[in-house]
Amino acid sequence: MRNHRKIAVFDHHTAIVGGHNYATEYMGPQPNRKRWRDFGAVISGPAAIMLNEVFCADWSYASGQSLEALRKEVPVDAVRREGKSELQIVASGPDVARDPLYEGMIAMIQQAARSIWIVTPYFIPDEVLLRSLVVKARAGCDVTLIVPARSNHPITDFARRYYVRELQRAGVNIRLFGPGMMHSKGMIVDDNRRFVWFGEFRFAQPLR
Repeated sequence: MRNHRKIAVFDHHTAIVGGHNYATEYMGPQPNRKRWRDFGAVISGPAAIMLNEVFCADWSYASGQSLEALRKEVPVDAVRREGKSELQIVASGPDVARDPLYEGMIAMIQQAARSIWIVTPYFIPDEVLLRSLVVKARAGCDVTLIVPARSNHPITDFARRYYVRELQRAGVNIRLFGPGMMHSKGMIVDDNRRFVWFGEFRFAQPLR
């Protein structure tokens, strides 16, 4: 039951999420050219309350404290609307029924009409995800995949070769990020529907 989430919640109504771990590879007081490329977001409003719920559930599981007792500590005035954007928080893992993150990704890919842009440090898809991307590319959809030229796990780079070749044959634009490690995860469909695990598109190079 490894917890790989990164959530910081302040006063129950503002949250920071993203792919950054508390390590020198991700952040520090001084610039570092070797630092991994990643991104996160500051969220406030109802979505932050949902992140607070996820945090409380994790804390309850790890500490044995009652989840209801933790929820009572949230002030009433913490629940406030800010801005006009619509944002959905999706928790995933062995503590969540089914796999809403995976199902959401598949649904967005299969419903795409014009473009699918994906950035991820590791790409080892299952058959459904791979075929969904292949079908969309062959149907004329602009499908672009950005992965690091060399990730921090050489075995995953080796494992992805078959899938990358399959996508290239279908017409998918494969671009390699480098130099340096890219740890970003995100997907943009039809230029306006964003599914973010959190990414950066700079310095992507064509695959040769």
